[in-house]
Amino acid sequence: RKYGDRAQSSSCSMAAYHIHREACALCHGSSFCRISWQLDRIVRCATVFEHSNLSYDVFCGQILPAYDNFEKNSERIGMSIHGSLRSIFRICGRACYKMLPLEWFLRLKFRVLMGRSLNLDNPSTFSEKIYCLKVLNGELRAPLIQRCYDKVNVRDYVVEKLGQKRGEAILNELYGVYDRPEDIDFNQLPNAFALKVTQSSGFNVLCLDKNRLDKSEVVQKLKDWQRISNMMGDFSEEGYIYDGHARICCERYLRQEDGSVPPDIRIYCFHGVPRLFVCDFGTTNDDGSHGTHIVRNVYDESWNLLEVDLGRPHDPSVVMEKPDNLDELIFVARKLSEDFPFVRVDLYNLNESIIFGELTWIPMGGNCIISPLSFDREMGSWLDIPNWHDPIETKRQVQEPTR
Repeated sequence: RKYGDRAQSSSCSMAAYHIHREACALCHGSSFCRISWQLDRIVRCATVFEHSNLSYDVFCGQILPAYDNFEKNSERIGMSIHGSLRSIFRICGRACYKMLPLEWFLRLKFRVLMGRSLNLDNPSTFSEKIYCLKVLNGELRAPLIQRCYDKVNVRDYVVEKLGQKRGEAILNELYGVYDRPEDIDFNQLPNAFALKVTQSSGFNVLCLDKNRLDKSEVVQKLKDWQRISNMMGDFSEEGYIYDGHARICCERYLRQEDGSVPPDIRIYCFHGVPRLFVCDFGTTNDDGSHGTHIVRNVYDESWNLLEVDLGRPHDPSVVMEKPDNLDELIFVARKLSEDFPFVRVDLYNLNESIIFGELTWIPMGGNCIISPLSFDREMGSWLDIPNWHDPIETKRQVQEPTR
């Protein structure tokens, strides 16, 4: 209420009001009061900073202890409110993004999530360079990335890069595109299908049997997701990937002959060169949401398993044989990645037939802890980016390495 009374005076106060409203909604018992107090401290630090001349170090000295205490207190309550706490932290992050200079926001976020300082002046690790790309991509490639992020618009790009015959062959079957969830005619759809918000990550509904589907619940869920996607352009350092006109698309539900989900092969490409093949196991739940117990194995160009963790733990006991069509996977990834300094090309291998998934420029939002650190540095050596502080004209003139 304290911040809400002056919510109209500044964007900072409005963000603070939303944070406090979410905290109060949770604060039904004594165990939540301490979390609410810690959130209030974070909000007060950020609000004061809006009109202050605090240095970055002094600001971090005030906000980071509050963040750490919040994290410790929330762990004591248990996993039953995990989703609610994550929602509050997302709101906190969006508030900081709106209030802080972009460079300070990135430094703060990297420090909190990665546990070390971000070197923007001379980045050497992949983790640092991918944070730089959050901004550089927006400065240099926003229209192309916005086009390719949309799950419908990217289909034309795939055909352009691979040719009509080859491109259409790897595109999943599209049943329909809808401006509004209410426009979906479920009677016209097959028994199994996948509904997706065209500009989103993880906003999917997988249906195995539409006769058992609660259609009104699905429509409401898609409406909420579509609204969130259309708002994200103002609340994220990667807001340039959204155009504010997210739609709903319906595609064929992918499954193999035995009914299982086909392998999802994520290919890390640097300046048009595929270098790593990342295979996630358990990424998608039956309802289409992101999985929570995911194993990630990383292979090199010769399909040798690497003893590294790329944001998620690896498990040598989970074996994925070298695909017989590996050369074709490499060709597709090379063609689709050649316009970007870095992109992850996601492909499905369905009964040895390649199906295009999506393109991802900042995997896991850049918050991917790579272990060991030496491999983070090795990955960084594969990626060349313009200097952070150069004028935009100079950045555009930087020549990418010869492919």
